Amino acid sequence: MTSMIPPVRGFLRRQDNAGLPLQFHYNPTTVSVTKMANWNSHGQRNARRTPQQEYTGGRPATLTMKLLFDATDDFARSVPKAIDTLMDWAVPTSESIDNNVPQPPVLVLQWGAESYFPCRLKRLRIRYTIFNAAGTPVRATVDVSMVEVPDEPGPQNPTSGGISGRRSVVFDAGDSLPAVAYREYGNPNLWRALAEANGVDDPLRLRPGTSLLVPSRSDATRLSRKSDA
Repeated sequence: MTSMIPPVRGFLRRQDNAGLPLQFHYNPTTVSVTKMANWNSHGQRNARRTPQQEYTGGRPATLTMKLLFDATDDFARSVPKAIDTLMDWAVPTSESIDNNVPQPPVLVLQWGAESYFPCRLKRLRIRYTIFNAAGTPVRATVDVSMVEVPDEPGPQNPTSGGISGRRSVVFDAGDSLPAVAYREYGNPNLWRALAEANGVDDPLRLRPGTSLLVPSRSDATRLSRKSDA
């Protein structure tokens, strides 16, 4: 007698493997991947057929699927918990906010041996269809739309002593480093970090129009402590 092999359930996980993956209650029936390219057509008055076209670059791929979360026959499942995970993945991570580059986490769809391209959540459409006596949803369908992300640049060499922050701001007329620190960090006392990161010896002589590197909050705290030492 041949034993039935249970189907492998897919899941979504963060690319950095932070936190727990989101295991699907049921596998999606379809996963749609769309890839588009940009083309410019050069009109030709005497062209009898398709005019010449010029490739101007690719566009990120999109991945869409419909997920079903159902706890009507399995009390160990939690529909609200699954939805909360998806909602959390649609907003910037705490780490990216601290680094002044707010971005939602990069996700990967894993289904058995198949791993799809890294992407971020673009759109969630959630429909709750069954509730228990306490009003808690026990069944929901979710239309998920995700967009491909480019390859991230490699991390900085930790021995280089470089600043990990990648944002920059322009120092305007009437500005001061404490004012910039307050706008960026909510703490004017971190102005010394801005001075240290940008090699500013005399903040009073900083000219309007100067581009200032804005370190991450963690780097700013470290640089301020270094300046106070």
